[in-house]
Amino acid sequence: MAHNECDYILPASFDDSLEILTRISEVKNTSFTFSHLVINKKTNEVIAKGGGVLVHINLKTKKSLPLP
Repeated sequence: MAHNECDYILPASFDDSLEILTRISEVKNTSFTFSHLVINKKTNEVIAKGGGVLVHINLKTKKSLPLP
């Protein structure tokens, strides 16, 4: 994980039913970017939104590798 962010818009309670929508918004040579929404299923309100960047790496060398 090279970058991760989340904006909390509204609170969620323990018994809320939540829907999480995630999409890949960009694919590069060694990484991809994703975004997500968290929706309260009862009220249909977006309660959080965010995203991040994942980088494919070699675990031994810790250097980025092209995505397979």
